[in-house]
Amino acid sequence: RNMFNSLKISAQEGDTKELIQKLDEYTKTNLNAKAFEKYRDVNHIKVKSLKSIIIAKLTEMYGSKIPYNFECRDDITKIPNNINELDLVRII
Repeated sequence: RNMFNSLKISAQEGDTKELIQKLDEYTKTNLNAKAFEKYRDVNHIKVKSLKSIIIAKLTEMYGSKIPYNFECRDDITKIPNNINELDLVRII
């Protein structure tokens, strides 16, 4: 949180050089390839309930060090009418 406050102040003061330096520092220490890989392709899921449960399950597997491969190349904008959304989420 302190890092974000610092970034906000740098941005407000117009110190772009310091802002870029702080962003670089933050990404090097807090974000890595594995973290990005964890949620890869989730942005294609537009149905909030489905996206939420998928993120929860991926986080659980990642935290438990369970190897997995999640792929969703096409946008999912709605669940077909013949599938109950609550049933689908419960099954997952």
